[in-house]
Amino acid sequence: MRKNKTVEVEASTLTDHVIDKEFTDLLDERFTNYAFAVMEDRALPDARDGLKPSQRRTLVAMDDLNLRSTGKTKKCAKICGDVSGNYHPHGEAVVYPTLVRMAQDWSLRYPLISPQGNFGSPAPEDKPAAMRYCLTADALVYTNKGLVRIDKISSQEDIDITVLSAGNKLNKSSKWFDCGPHPTIKITTTDNFSVTGTHNHPVLTYNYENGKVGYDWKLLSEIKENDYIVLSRKSIYPTEYFDLTPYKPEFGPNNKIVNVPDVIDENIATIMGSIVSEGWIDSKRFGFANLHGDLLDAFTFALDNTFGQDAYHKFEREPVGWSKNPYVTIEMHNAKICEMFSKLGFDLGIKSKDKSIPWVILQSPKSVVSSFLSALYEGDGSAEINTNVVSYNTKSKILCNQLQVVLLGFGITTKLSYSESKDIYKVLITGKNDINNFRSEINFVSARKQSLLNIIIDSLSEKNNSAVHGDYIPHVSNYLRDNTRNRWVVSNNFDRYNNFKQSVPQLKQNLSEELFKVVEELDNDNYFYQKVVKIEDAGIQNVYSVKVDSDCHSFVANGIVNHNTESKFSVFGDQMVSELSNQVVDYISNYNDEMMEPTVLPSLLPNLIVNGCSGIAVGWATSMAPHNLRETANLIAAYIKNPNISLAEMMEIMPGPDFPLKCKILGNEGVKNYFTTGRGSVQIEGYYSMEQEKNGQHYIKVTALPYGGSAEGFCREIKELVESKKLDGITNLKNLTNKRGMDIRVWIHKTTNSNLILNLILKHTCLRTNFSINSTVLLDGKKVVENVPMLKLVDTFVIHRKEVLTRKFNAELDKNNRRIHILDGLIGITAKIDSVIKLIREADDRNVAQQELITQGFVTSLEQSDAVLRITLGNLTKLDTAGMKDEFDKLTKRNEWLVDILGSDRKLSNLVSREQLELAEKIGDDRRCEIVESAVSMSTEDMIREEQIVVSLSKDGYVKRVPSGTFKAQNRGGKGVIGVKGREEDEASDIFYGSTHDYFLFFSKCGNLYKKKGYEIPVGSRTSKGIHLNNLLELPQGDEIACTLNIKSLDVDGYFIMITKNGLIKRSEIREYNINLRKKGTKAIIINEGDELKFVSTTSGTEDVMLITTNGMAVRYSEDLVRAVGKNSQGVKAMILRDRDSIASMITFDKDADPSVLIITSMGYGKRTDASLYRSSGGRAVKGIKTIDSITTRNGNIVCAVSVTEDDEILVLTTKGLVQRTRVSDLRLKGRAGMGVKVITVNDGDAVQSVIKVDKTEDFNSDNEENIEVNV
Repeated sequence: MRKNKTVEVEASTLTDHVIDKEFTDLLDERFTNYAFAVMEDRALPDARDGLKPSQRRTLVAMDDLNLRSTGKTKKCAKICGDVSGNYHPHGEAVVYPTLVRMAQDWSLRYPLISPQGNFGSPAPEDKPAAMRYCLTADALVYTNKGLVRIDKISSQEDIDITVLSAGNKLNKSSKWFDCGPHPTIKITTTDNFSVTGTHNHPVLTYNYENGKVGYDWKLLSEIKENDYIVLSRKSIYPTEYFDLTPYKPEFGPNNKIVNVPDVIDENIATIMGSIVSEGWIDSKRFGFANLHGDLLDAFTFALDNTFGQDAYHKFEREPVGWSKNPYVTIEMHNAKICEMFSKLGFDLGIKSKDKSIPWVILQSPKSVVSSFLSALYEGDGSAEINTNVVSYNTKSKILCNQLQVVLLGFGITTKLSYSESKDIYKVLITGKNDINNFRSEINFVSARKQSLLNIIIDSLSEKNNSAVHGDYIPHVSNYLRDNTRNRWVVSNNFDRYNNFKQSVPQLKQNLSEELFKVVEELDNDNYFYQKVVKIEDAGIQNVYSVKVDSDCHSFVANGIVNHNTESKFSVFGDQMVSELSNQVVDYISNYNDEMMEPTVLPSLLPNLIVNGCSGIAVGWATSMAPHNLRETANLIAAYIKNPNISLAEMMEIMPGPDFPLKCKILGNEGVKNYFTTGRGSVQIEGYYSMEQEKNGQHYIKVTALPYGGSAEGFCREIKELVESKKLDGITNLKNLTNKRGMDIRVWIHKTTNSNLILNLILKHTCLRTNFSINSTVLLDGKKVVENVPMLKLVDTFVIHRKEVLTRKFNAELDKNNRRIHILDGLIGITAKIDSVIKLIREADDRNVAQQELITQGFVTSLEQSDAVLRITLGNLTKLDTAGMKDEFDKLTKRNEWLVDILGSDRKLSNLVSREQLELAEKIGDDRRCEIVESAVSMSTEDMIREEQIVVSLSKDGYVKRVPSGTFKAQNRGGKGVIGVKGREEDEASDIFYGSTHDYFLFFSKCGNLYKKKGYEIPVGSRTSKGIHLNNLLELPQGDEIACTLNIKSLDVDGYFIMITKNGLIKRSEIREYNINLRKKGTKAIIINEGDELKFVSTTSGTEDVMLITTNGMAVRYSEDLVRAVGKNSQGVKAMILRDRDSIASMITFDKDADPSVLIITSMGYGKRTDASLYRSSGGRAVKGIKTIDSITTRNGNIVCAVSVTEDDEILVLTTKGLVQRTRVSDLRLKGRAGMGVKVITVNDGDAVQSVIKVDKTEDFNSDNEENIEVNV
């Protein structure tokens, strides 16, 4: 650890370079500079070529590499490296996404780059493959030359081989890359298959995620334990024997000459397999030791037919060690043959733990590999009848790894085990299918072991045994059972490989066509799936890769499926750089002043208009829609012809945007807006249909999503809507999208309104969405301009093209004039050629000759004399005068045309028009997006039947709604029925009466306002507790709902009257709150510390307010006495409260009306009094008058009061959740200070909580029953 040091510094040195500046000024200056740097260098497009700097620099680097659309592709890593190194020093990881987006035909309407490999898909989850990914040297690639280590494929970039690709297809590979050292990762599977590569090397995996099963490319850095990677059971082999001629030894006088064959055949393979298993080899000899038997005979036979009978020595040996049997040693003493074997892949003198399969065997035909394996297994292999396993035993881990890969190519899956005590590895073959394959493809050499192998297979056939290791199909059984209830599918096991193959016919009979496609794909692929069990850092290693000439760019290595990407210009990208030079556009120094780069591209393609753009800068953002090239060219031509073209004429030519993905554009109002103002919003919609199955069930079939949508994203949105209860009636959802097209199906319950479901889906998912347009661009490369109209974009492009053509033509004119001047001089000397030659020969040197040619009048300038002197004397006599005169005339005529064009702005403009129309004719296409009339979207409310409801709220914050008819009218004094059910310790808080179409306004104790439509409040049964408010509203911690009221609309005349617990009153106009409330609500009243909001009511503006306290005091006055204030303000004093008293209720009623006031006490007593008995106080600061004779323990305190008429009914709610509906007419009028009568019987521990009025016409039924029994 570094220790701190104390350094003494003179005070003066600390202040020598201090600049005195205001912090705000400094911040403004620095931030402004940064902001403009971001806009100019990163975020906003140049209106001329439609490119951001990173895009432009990428195209310039590709132009440097000459990657034309008609040429070859280049590895993306090379392109990104050049961009980052030469022009854009922000790293390859920043450049690559830019390149990728310009290559995606779902991101750009006209992609500027032509991709090769995996560049992702419209689904955000489906990311493009990484630009650089490679494997370490030991990876065995499946090629037509056999299994070849990737580092040994070539020593040059250009190759011509065939490789095995995904889907067991064969594809050509044309490039090999040594990518140098990079950090690597190694992944290992359950059965010890492994691959080591760069962090961004992609391998094929099989996944079941988000309800979808299928293949997916994952980077090694993204692989997690328990992921399943995909291996191929196939291999490819050379069709001819390996040519041994280049490796044949030259025997010297001291060497024994033996026969050496021309090819590696089955006999040499047998010799090599025997040496690896039971033999040895060094620089002078190789040998083999074994008991008398079939392997010894096979080895001897192979030697005889390869090197001759006299090429080796045979020794009979006595038993040694624990063995009681004599054995035979065969040795061949020949240094040249050992040297040849060394070149073919034998490591001389190695120990048994370092043995491996010679590379020449891996690159031999299948029959040769089989002979090698047969000898190998005969020597160190065994058929274990006790465990029904075929095993190969060795100390060499390398040999095991190779053996597993080679056997997989024969369709044989294996498992690796290790005995630490014996230090022995075992490659195990288990299961009837794999052991059968071993017998038919390889087998043992000896009759004894072949017999044991037959016993194992017979035993497995009787037991119908399958492999004991991981050869099974992952996820398929879970996926199928999650999507069907078919009894056979649910009750049978078919995920083991053998069982799966046998079960395919049964699955076809029992699955729908869509589900069977998954089974059929797996059956056809015939892959081997392995679970990843270990992921480890493998350090920095040299890595390699190959280019595969196919769409997926994949190849198989170590049995595992891999792939990568390349690119070049598209035909559209060609148009961006076709005229690029420093004579046509301005160039500036790059970031390190070592190169020059263009400030803008010539861009024959009107890129910004046809491809659009999006970006975010500091303080600015841009979002521009793409358009059809043919329509854009026609609009440019029309504008050039008539710069005052009308909006209607514009839209006749270009009716609107044209997105990369097929979709519908709803209406043209948004188009008109952004055409004229540079801002607008276009509603876009995918394609769908309402289908019906034979059983009558409907489902929505989605076949296309609008720009920006993806099948996975749409399905995720549907699931979220269902889980959040915003979408009821969905019975199933399936994403059947495949290479043939999009197919998403949403099944709807038979009893559900399918049109309502469709409307909700359109409203809440990407099936219908808005594309917002904000045309913010850089004009002249520097000036940020917002809200640029369409014609301004057209005009900017036309001016740019005219500038490009002007500079291009001026450069050509200058070049032509120089050439004409030279031709004039050469033509002039042709008649005097002999004199010219004589002058040149007699001149002392070149400079003298140059001056004499001018002095004597042969030429008129140094340029002409220099051109003469550059021609050899022999060729001066052969000058083609006619040819020069023809060139002179053509250039002169071309110059006349150039001068004419450059001298006429109209002609130059017409040329721009013509080139655009020709470009559109050459590479343009038809419109993809259909423009239809604006959709008449039914609101959710329009589709919901209006009905009267009761909303209840518990003290613990649970809310629900029930139909108002749930509570029937009872006689006065009844016990009520349970209407709110919560936890045992929970209590009812309030009930409210209204309509499903009403706004229910929730006012919190802290003074916040929230609103919900009645139909947005979840439905509950009479005895359910409902959902918690936190799932409906975003209440701050510690806040609670104080009161709720319902209202038809907030856009009405009238006022809110609010009362706080401490007796403050506030009046505000209702329209003050007619805003789009977020889920977090808005402030309704400022609440002082220690106070809380208690009541809110609505008034017409001419009503009286009556306040009643818990201790029975009442005050009445006109609402005019409370001045109306804004929503962000607090209240004023409403009345004078005595000690231990608080506001219990608030009533508002019309001054001219004749209502009565009904008060209810906590113990269920009520009293109805004519409102006229409560005279107006004439002011607010009063104590009030009595409204009940006395507050007693029997009656309890006043809890609420309502204004009623003779025809009303009321609902009374108790804290235990009992609700009673009662007629007001049952309660006779009494005096202001009289006592009350029992309205509802309150049980011990219970009390009245609240009272509301209800509509008498709603489902009136007399009911004298006692409290209904409900299990709580």
